[in-house]
Amino acid sequence: MKIRARSTKFKAAFFVLLMVVAINQGCDKFKKGKSESDRAFQVSTLARLNSAVPGVREGSVFYPTGLTIVDKYIYVTDSYNHVIYKVSLDTGAAVLYGGSPGVSGFSNGLIKSALFYRPFGICNDGKNLYVADSGNNVVRKIVLLTGEVSTFIGNPGVSGGLNGEPGTALLNHPQGVAIHGANLYIADTSGATIRKADMITRDVKNAAGLAGVAGRDDGSGKMARFNTPRGVAADEKNLYIADSINGAIRKVIIENGEVSTLAGVPFHPGSTDGKGSWAAFNNPSSVIVDGDILYIADTANSTIRKLIISTGQVTTIAGNPIENGYKDDIGEDALFNTPSGIVMAGTRLYVADTANHAIRLLEMRPLNQ
Repeated sequence: MKIRARSTKFKAAFFVLLMVVAINQGCDKFKKGKSESDRAFQVSTLARLNSAVPGVREGSVFYPTGLTIVDKYIYVTDSYNHVIYKVSLDTGAAVLYGGSPGVSGFSNGLIKSALFYRPFGICNDGKNLYVADSGNNVVRKIVLLTGEVSTFIGNPGVSGGLNGEPGTALLNHPQGVAIHGANLYIADTSGATIRKADMITRDVKNAAGLAGVAGRDDGSGKMARFNTPRGVAADEKNLYIADSINGAIRKVIIENGEVSTLAGVPFHPGSTDGKGSWAAFNNPSSVIVDGDILYIADTANSTIRKLIISTGQVTTIAGNPIENGYKDDIGEDALFNTPSGIVMAGTRLYVADTANHAIRLLEMRPLNQ
């Protein structure tokens, strides 16, 4: 009996030890060590927007939001000031491109006299800019050659989720836009849907989600749910959505509208690195795709994240979730303040560092530097 008791006690102690080891291993998933790959991103400042920008009144404060690159320029939306800037990639020099600083409104025509109301996401097809003019509930089109501004889809000042042809279709405070083939995809933020507009006919349909019904469910087409989707990016077969309030990165298969969650846990904001549902985000607002990698502006964490699509592995490549600020440095030693837009050119990432009023540059460096 004594031998049996000792055996039972040994088994119990061994089981407890295994549980402790397992718990510790699980906790390791939440530790934020600095890997060599994370520290390979050098952060610097391309431009810090201030009242020295030509055409802007003295004392203005700028809040860059969305980014798109055409040739040697970044076009930058400023949702707070209702304008668009044009920034040189070579020198960082910025000029006012469109809108009137501090003046919200709606008017088409030449870019110098056009008015916007909380423009957020922006993309291009090489000849035209497409702007999610959120406060006006429309997507605007700007012809780069002539500067002509027109309403692409939506009805200014009228929000809703109606599909259909131009003049009928309605949007609800859209904040993200991306082009795939002959279609423009829109993150219809307050409508909790992903919309699709034919770029020739401008007819609008739902790609995923149900207008006005927020949630977190995966599923096909209108059975899926989003909660304040803000950013959208596309590759050959899929859309990738920064589902902001859900704190998740979602994938939509373009062919059939099937929605799945790549990483993040809905309604559990955080900054944890890890794989799939082990990772956590806090109000991600912009996403871009580069092959098998997504780069994400994780806004409320003030960080830039990297997600490997094939594995779901998420890492923090720049910024520190426990400290926002303004600091050029390497990887997690650099600091951001509420980054909300991200775009890529070659191997360089450009970030709209909103509350720092700056465009930041991330360059991948050799590991031994």
